[in-house]
Amino acid sequence: MIKVDYLILGGGIAGTTAAETIRQIDPTGRIVIVERERQMLYSRVVLPEYLSQQLQLEKVLLRRAQDYQTKHIELVYAEVERVDFNNRSINFKDGREIIYQEILIALGTEPKRLNVPGSELNGIHNIYALSDCDKILSDINNVTDILIVGGGFIGLEAYEAFAHLKDKKVTMLSRSPWYFFPKLDPMAGQIIQSAMVENGTNVVVEDQVTEYIGHDRIEKARTQQGQEIPCQLVVEGIGVKRRVGLFRGSDLNFAEDGIGTNQFMQTNLPHVWAAGDIANFIDLSTGQQHSTGTWSNAAGHGRVAGTNMARVKLNISEPLAEFNAVHSYTVVAPGINLTLIGNVDDGPGYYMITKAENDSYTRLIIDERNNQIDGAIILNDTKSLAVIKRLMFRHTDIGQYVQNLKKSNRGFGELLKGV
Repeated sequence: MIKVDYLILGGGIAGTTAAETIRQIDPTGRIVIVERERQMLYSRVVLPEYLSQQLQLEKVLLRRAQDYQTKHIELVYAEVERVDFNNRSINFKDGREIIYQEILIALGTEPKRLNVPGSELNGIHNIYALSDCDKILSDINNVTDILIVGGGFIGLEAYEAFAHLKDKKVTMLSRSPWYFFPKLDPMAGQIIQSAMVENGTNVVVEDQVTEYIGHDRIEKARTQQGQEIPCQLVVEGIGVKRRVGLFRGSDLNFAEDGIGTNQFMQTNLPHVWAAGDIANFIDLSTGQQHSTGTWSNAAGHGRVAGTNMARVKLNISEPLAEFNAVHSYTVVAPGINLTLIGNVDDGPGYYMITKAENDSYTRLIIDERNNQIDGAIILNDTKSLAVIKRLMFRHTDIGQYVQNLKKSNRGFGELLKGV
C-alpha cells in the first residue's frame, strides 16, 4: 500500500500543471501522477506540425524525467482498475493500492471511432496522441491517397498536417453540408471549403463512410452516397468522449458527458477535484456549465485545482482560487485561421451580428438581456480577436455600438478597439 498526500489521475497539461502548482505551495507533500500513456508531458497542440514534419520531436516534448525528479513529483505508468472515494483509495490492475488525501481527476478524453465494417483494418488512425502520429509517419511514405473523416477541428488539424504533401491525394469527407455545421453558416463554410480546394484537397460533404474495404490494410472507403474513395491511410476526426467510465456507479455528479465541478474545480464529493477536458465546469465568463477541449483551459484548470488542493490539505485560510477565463479554440491551417470563443450556439435570448468580406468572417453572439458578447466566431480576422476576448472578459455592455457595428464596413476589432 502506498500513501500519498496528492494523487493525480492523468499526466497531461492539467494534471502536470496541478502537480507543479501544488509543489510551489506545499514543499514536502507527496505527489503522485498516474498516467496510462507511457509518455511524459508533451504538447498536443503542436501534433499537426510534428505530423507534417515541420517540428522535431524534442520540440514536442515538454518535460523530461529530471523535471519531475527536481520537483519531487512521482510519475507512475499504470492502469487504474478501481476508485473508492469513500475510503480515498485506488487500485491498479497489477494489484497495487494507493491511499490519498486529495485526488484530482484529469484523465481527459479519448477519440471516438467509426463502428463500420472494416474498421479493424490497418491504416486507420486518429491524431489524438503522439503515438498516433508516429504510426501515421511510419505509413505515410507508402501511400498515395489519404482520407480525412470528420467535419470539425480534428479534421482541420489533419488537413493542416497533410496539405503540404503535394504527391498525395487528400480527400476530406464530412456528413454535414459544410465544415462546422451548424455553428458556422453557409458563407463561413464556403470560405473554409474554398481554402481547402485551393490547397489541393478534395472536399466531399453530405456523405459518410459506411464501410472500409481492404484485405489486411485499408484500400478504399465506401460511402452512403455510393462513392468508393481510394485510401491507403485514413484519419478519423469524429469527436472525442470523456474518460469517465471508471467513475460510473459512484456518487460523483456528472454534467452532460463530463464530471461536474464548480469554478474552484471541486466536484460534489469532498477531497475530489476534476480538471481539463473531463471537467464540466462553471464558466464565470458566461455563467454556464460546460466542457471545453482546449489546452489553455486545461492548464488554467490545473493551476486552480492545484492551488485549491494544497490550500485544503494544508488548512490555509486564503479563499479558494477561481477559474475565470474566456475559453477559445483556434486552428491555423493553410488559408484558414479559425477561432471559436465562448458560447457559439445561438438560440432564444441572443442576437447575432455578422460581418464577412472576401475570405474573412466574424460573428458576434450577443446576450439580449445585457448587450454583452457571449461568444464569437472569427475566421481569418485576427485583428478582432484580442479586442473581442477583452470585451467578453470584462462583460462590457456594447449596446450603444450595435447599430454602428451593423452598418459600418470597418472590422469589429477596429470599431470596438477603444471600448
